[in-house]
Amino acid sequence: MNNLGEKIYELRTKNNMSQGDLAEMLQVSRQSVSKWENNTSVPDLDKLVKMSEIFGISLDELVLRKKEDSTYEESKTDSIGCYNNNEWAKGVLDRGLGLLKRHGWISAFYLSYIGVPFFLIGVLLKRQMYRGLSFVCAANNWGNLNLHTLKRLLQEEQYKRIILSGSNIFATIALIIGIVLIIAGILLALKLRKKAKI
Repeated sequence: MNNLGEKIYELRTKNNMSQGDLAEMLQVSRQSVSKWENNTSVPDLDKLVKMSEIFGISLDELVLRKKEDSTYEESKTDSIGCYNNNEWAKGVLDRGLGLLKRHGWISAFYLSYIGVPFFLIGVLLKRQMYRGLSFVCAANNWGNLNLHTLKRLLQEEQYKRIILSGSNIFATIALIIGIVLIIAGILLALKLRKKAKI
């Protein structure tokens, strides 16, 4: 079978249809079907789609004359005709890994972006604590908050609880996580970018 016209003729006769029957189903004239089968004209895309539905074949099989591998189709679907989730997941994973190989360095920057909120939360909480402690230093005429006054504050029990409070520890952890994520994201992006160029 060398052309579309022969394929349409073969499918029409195989399904025991006359040119008039097919023309009626496609809402065209019998002469249009005759021209298609004689390769003097080509059907519009919407008519090709409708023909593939009428004959129960794929558009590729109709136009490109490629018969789909039925064993592949069967393996993609389960007993009730739904696509196998493993095949779908494998396809998504393969596409994702392909994108990661080509553009992974961009994805690595997202790791840095995740670190930014942690860093900002840590900075804001620390800032609030240090503002409070600076106020205490100023109120007690100890001068500015520095290492010397911080040692003095740690000796006072009431201020020691503020410095070692849960919110201060949380701020420190958030700050550390933020810094680590930002640096790791940038380093990973640079490494993956270098690999992508090779």
